[in-house]
Amino acid sequence: MAITGGEFGFIDRIRQWIGTGGKSVALGIGDDAAVLLPPPGKLLAACDMLVEGVHFVKEHISPWQLGWKALAVNISDIAAMGGVPLFALVSMGLADWVDDAYVEGIYKGMLDIGERFGVELVGGDTVSSPNAMVINIAILGSTNSPVTRSGAEPGHLIAVTGCLGKSAAGLAFLQKMGHVQGITWSNTRDAKSGVTPAGLSQVVAERGTESPDREFEADWIDELIKAHLEPMPRVREGRALASTGVVSAMMDISDGLAGEAHHIARESKVGVVIREDAVPIGYSTLLAAGCWESDPLEWALSGGEDFELVFTFPPESTDTVRGALSDIGGSMHIVGHITPETEGVILVRRDGAKENLPCKGYDHFSRT
Repeated sequence: MAITGGEFGFIDRIRQWIGTGGKSVALGIGDDAAVLLPPPGKLLAACDMLVEGVHFVKEHISPWQLGWKALAVNISDIAAMGGVPLFALVSMGLADWVDDAYVEGIYKGMLDIGERFGVELVGGDTVSSPNAMVINIAILGSTNSPVTRSGAEPGHLIAVTGCLGKSAAGLAFLQKMGHVQGITWSNTRDAKSGVTPAGLSQVVAERGTESPDREFEADWIDELIKAHLEPMPRVREGRALASTGVVSAMMDISDGLAGEAHHIARESKVGVVIREDAVPIGYSTLLAAGCWESDPLEWALSGGEDFELVFTFPPESTDTVRGALSDIGGSMHIVGHITPETEGVILVRRDGAKENLPCKGYDHFSRT
């Protein structure tokens, strides 16, 4: 590991990158603990960890994108409670291959998304990691009325804020078309595999999928890869939904819609019905599924890392909820409804057939 100046030199550089903090930071990086001035309301706290080889492959993601994504997944947890993200503490385990430039890139990514959502980096810890790069972030936020997973009731509708499966489709491209160092397909100068957007035309033709012109071809691949590497937390949507006072349960879609449906069912002690024909899947994801002979519904239900919001509300409040999202330029897709707990979590196929919907989100401790 080539970290100039060792641990203390590294801390000094972090302080230079981050600065002294805003008016809510009385004391930032450099002491045993940060001193913060949180706004009124209930304090939200969450943490997420990214591990090399489990959550990311370094050849697939740039340091800037890794920093962005590491903080984005934490911000998304605050968004899922209808809260405002405020402060983050960043801890890293640095593998031997990590150097100064790589770490600086990570911090630039975190600072960029932090600036976008008003999150200040106020401390953390750094250690050496013998086997893999690790980033763990603890985040603090606030809200007056947090929305949990446990308020859904039979008869309520269940909806999502956007199309699903994009992240899984983007990951499929990264895995199947070779290693790239955190780029978009329209920017081929850094591609290591020699695969270019133009080269996809043959792949599309072989799969029998109708291909748009090459300029759009690069655009839709970029859209999917960006969805995977640079997720956008739905903070405004979460706040808008919470402000209605009628949203009964909410969470972000990190493990796939099927997994989150099971989480809501378990915490609210209800059943859930998801309609196949109502699950929103974008055109780019459908094209990708055609390229790889994959099931786009599987990506949407179990692919994960879309970081849209899934939420429930009484049917008579549909106009209120839709209007709150429309006011901020957002939208929703009603994908099903809540049933009594005894009915379980069900997928209704296009032909009306019903089947149990497995909880197939990613499980770190699964042996299968």
